[in-house]
Amino acid sequence: EAQKAAVDAEAANVEALAKERELEKAWLDEVVQSIPTLVQPSKEIAERLAKLEESSKKKPDLPPEVVSAGDFPGSIRVPGSQAAIKFGGAVWVSAVSTLDALGSDDRFLTWTIPVTGDPGVDKGPRTSFWANPSKLNFDARTKGPGDRTIRAFIEGDFAGPSNGFRLRHAYFQVGRFLAGQTWSTFSDPDADNGDIDFEGVNAENVKRQAQFRYTQRVSPTVLLAASIEYPYSSLTDTNGSVVQGVNQVPDLIARGTWTRSEGAAVLRSIRGESAARPNETQHATGWGLSASGTLSALSWAPADEVNFQVNGGEGIGRFINDLDSAGGQDGAFEPATGELHLLSHWGWYGSYLHRWHGSAGEPGDLRSSLIWGAVRVANLDFQPQSAYRRTNRLSLNLVWTPFRKAEFGAQYIWGQRINRDGAQGEARQLQLRARYLF
Repeated sequence: EAQKAAVDAEAANVEALAKERELEKAWLDEVVQSIPTLVQPSKEIAERLAKLEESSKKKPDLPPEVVSAGDFPGSIRVPGSQAAIKFGGAVWVSAVSTLDALGSDDRFLTWTIPVTGDPGVDKGPRTSFWANPSKLNFDARTKGPGDRTIRAFIEGDFAGPSNGFRLRHAYFQVGRFLAGQTWSTFSDPDADNGDIDFEGVNAENVKRQAQFRYTQRVSPTVLLAASIEYPYSSLTDTNGSVVQGVNQVPDLIARGTWTRSEGAAVLRSIRGESAARPNETQHATGWGLSASGTLSALSWAPADEVNFQVNGGEGIGRFINDLDSAGGQDGAFEPATGELHLLSHWGWYGSYLHRWHGSAGEPGDLRSSLIWGAVRVANLDFQPQSAYRRTNRLSLNLVWTPFRKAEFGAQYIWGQRINRDGAQGEARQLQLRARYLF
């Protein structure tokens, strides 16, 4: 506000000088008319008039420390254009103490829990520190045809392969249309379970992928969306190796959102080539359903929340967090025939958030979340006895907001994996996280 006042004052000063110039010109005209012998103004007056005329043509310059505000909160206006841009991101650092055998040191990957008899079952406790989840983004908006707002958003973090920078989001929006990479229309990132592990809950559906989406609001509380999306699939070959599907037809997805609940459906054309039958493409049709939502303003605790999500279908391992990380869970090639069969699976989670003190996002906010997630796979007859059958994951945390946009949290995680033959293993992990959003 102080910067805006300084700019307004400078503009008012220029306007006053312009008016003074007009008054002096009027006075000079009167002098010329009353004294015929004075055909030219004095040199002093002429120089002053020239300076006033020049200054009146200039716009007030912004002081070097002043940046003009943009058109949406936190943004700045790009000089000489109608565009506004906002820079943001997060600094995220975690300390992870793994208490039992687990195939990851910096997050909790439920599918990597070794079962009895596995080589890694005797792996001892260890501790890891990392800040790779830290991210950067920018949000740009401008006016397009028909005075419609055009938005472009790009975000990346440092959690890619070999700790490299990776793309998270890159899309643009014009009206109801969106094109680019962001959360799948089949996902619901708003169903926040409160977990602080970077990997997330084993059963959640929060996939990012490239897409073209159209969204239409049909009432104040109902929003419909349809999209075509990148049809990536991950399959298990006859020798047990993981192979990527042969993409051709995009995933077709429809979603309905009302109040704080969501339902979505996906239809998939899954194709792949097996080493047992090279150059011969196998095809199968997959499908999936998802339902999620948030229950708030509970009668017994108005500040508490219940969040849930259920996902199920055939060939949708890509959309279930733990199965996507494991790979090869959309389908499998039968060793005897080389034919492709899709896997049936479902996953669900439920979380209860209790607020001990304060309000969401405000300094002093103190809350806990209890989260339980489960994933189930209907194994095929030809799959090995060591195939992934189901996992369970339970976590409890305590998160404190000391000041706005900052969080400090501690979390305990317990997980279990059970194979097709019933062999199982368990693991525990403790995590500390500090995060600051900017």
